Amino acid sequence: MKLAVFDRGNRNLKVLLFDDDKIVHRDLFEGGAEMGALYGIVKDFGAMYAAASSVWPEWSKDASIFFESREVHFFNVSSSVSFPFELLVDNPTSVGPDRLSAAVGALHIGYREAVLVDIGTAVTVDLLTERGFEGGAIFPGIELMKKSLVSGTAMIAEEVLERSRAEPPGHDTVEAVASGTFWAVVAAVERLVSLERGAAGKDLPVIITGRGSESLMDCLGFEPIFESDLVPLGVYELFRLNH
Repeated sequence: MKLAVFDRGNRNLKVLLFDDDKIVHRDLFEGGAEMGALYGIVKDFGAMYAAASSVWPEWSKDASIFFESREVHFFNVSSSVSFPFELLVDNPTSVGPDRLSAAVGALHIGYREAVLVDIGTAVTVDLLTERGFEGGAIFPGIELMKKSLVSGTAMIAEEVLERSRAEPPGHDTVEAVASGTFWAVVAAVERLVSLERGAAGKDLPVIITGRGSESLMDCLGFEPIFESDLVPLGVYELFRLNH
């Protein structure tokens, strides 16, 4: 069976094409893509099925209507679909489909328990145990931190957005912001991983994903498992489970 998987994040859209259980093609669209262009990819591939995780509810709704009207069966990840574990959170409907998909992606690559770190516009650090998906933590990513400083302070200009990382101490404002935001994320991830391992009572493996993850990996005080396709792999597994 041929399946197109869409991973719609806050900024970008990733497309993976599956032929049975093999990934045969990947695309990354910075800023997203028009529905017509996505349909063209699906049509050229010959897929009759598409599945998506989207942090934008309206995109999910529009995509479903668009593809279904063209006889492509469309599956959206949400808390209402069947999962291979319990959702141990107070309000499952409020949990982003990307976070739930990442947890299923961990199962796909062989980890029943793990701390899951996704470095993107926002950073999430979630806990998957034998009991189920137990929630986690969310905080702003590096870009959001910088934009907050630009919009909320008097003397920090937009030029700080151009520098992604600097070693402390920063010798000018641009370096200081780059240093502060980058190492704040590193420190927060390290601390939250420690706390979530403590909550689980185990030294769980850490799986890291997201477009900002590779720049952080060599700075962390532990050795994470990197999987760039963690979310779309989870979408693929959820589609299989629900069909």
